[in-house]
Amino acid sequence: MQKILISLAAITLVIFAGYCGYVLWANSAQKVPYAVAQKWDNKMELRTYPPLVMAEVRMDKDFKTSGNEAFRLLFDYISGENTGTSEIAMTAPVVQTQENLKIEMTSPVLQSKPTNGAWVVAFILPSEYTLETAPQPANPMVELRQTEPHETAAIRFSGSWSKKHFDKKAAQLAEALETKGIKFKPTPIIARYNPPFTPPFLRRNEVMYELMN
Repeated sequence: MQKILISLAAITLVIFAGYCGYVLWANSAQKVPYAVAQKWDNKMELRTYPPLVMAEVRMDKDFKTSGNEAFRLLFDYISGENTGTSEIAMTAPVVQTQENLKIEMTSPVLQSKPTNGAWVVAFILPSEYTLETAPQPANPMVELRQTEPHETAAIRFSGSWSKKHFDKKAAQLAEALETKGIKFKPTPIIARYNPPFTPPFLRRNEVMYELMN
């Protein structure tokens, strides 16, 4: 009985620590700005984004390994591995997508056959930075890029960070966009808003598609 109580206390402590970490992150991390143009089903949105300056790393490994290794390189960059050894504030979300992804569309949209390219993982720099003012990375694997203003469709959800979970939500969003006749680029963008120690049920995850003009 005592062992059971100790185990329950340990689990409670882990959940509480994760919740505290989630609250601290949610209150401190600068969120990437966007405007909501349309919302439906209480979880899907059409958004407009301003130009964004991104620090990116390309990894030709599997989904999980690429995300973990690229995150460390990007975190080193914002922690001072750059010209001037400047520290840069962390923002949310961290995004991950696949480069040169070719998809053979089948029926229904839930079925797709990707030809895989490198994974691209990115931190979005705080809004006060431009390509000209952002510190240059010391590591050549980290590259800076600025996006154009763009529109996306997004679906928000909680839960695990498994590729299977993200793929399921990407298919759900793609099917909804197809039904509405909204044209979008075929490569999904994965967005994680929380640190890894956040309990899955408290996480804010998203999958996005960039819309076609």
